[in-house]
Amino acid sequence: MGTVDEFFSKFADEMAVIKATPRPFILAVALVIGAVWFIVNYTYSAVITSKNAQLELADRQIADYKLKLSESIIGTEGTGARTEIGPGGSITGPITIRSDDGHVILTMPA
Repeated sequence: MGTVDEFFSKFADEMAVIKATPRPFILAVALVIGAVWFIVNYTYSAVITSKNAQLELADRQIADYKLKLSESIIGTEGTGARTEIGPGGSITGPITIRSDDGHVILTMPA
């Protein structure tokens, strides 16, 4: 195994070669950086696409849940009032929750 002095002497010899012909070295470094960038960009674009798909699915599920919830919450009988789900999920208006067969489960005034 080499010593630190041997490493620095070999490094100095290699730097002399790089200084004599800098263009091929710069080209090689640029190609390596470009290849690494392409691989990382491709990998993370796939990850981001997957995360975007997951977020869109979650948004659709939330919208479906809000729709089902607003359909199951009916305004107080006889008043024609309709309960709405407002921004942030807040519920406004009188609430009557009915079972699938039409029986009243819960009634709450506005």
